[in-house]
Amino acid sequence: MHYQVVKDHGFLDIASFDLLDEKGSMSIPVKGGTRLKEDFVGSHFKDYGSYIVLSHFKGHAMAGFGGAIKNLSIGFASGISGKVSGKAWIHTAGKSRTYMLFGGEQKNQQGFLEGMAEAAKAVDTYMGKRIVYINVMNRLSVD
Repeated sequence: MHYQVVKDHGFLDIASFDLLDEKGSMSIPVKGGTRLKEDFVGSHFKDYGSYIVLSHFKGHAMAGFGGAIKNLSIGFASGISGKVSGKAWIHTAGKSRTYMLFGGEQKNQQGFLEGMAEAAKAVDTYMGKRIVYINVMNRLSVD
């Protein structure tokens, strides 16, 4: 489905496309994490020497705000690939690698926010100075 969306928007006409978790996940350490000791990103994550993170800052139902921290954590997190979902891992604050536990641990808002921050820290630490952040605020609503 991701390939079709990319094609439909014309992105393949101007650039190549790589789905980072298409062939599984890789683990990166979370140094000093209290919720997470590791973060799961797509296995292709390691194939790039640098990243540009372009974020549109806006409100978000669970995270409070969407932006660079959410893009680093949830954006790079692997989906269901094999036995690991980085997205489930973050949403459940390190309680489940495969299932989001809706109605259970999922309601732990504080755990989710801390897990998201720790996952973002893992990506930033892994990349070091090889990552650039651009944050944009555009067409924000008072709602």
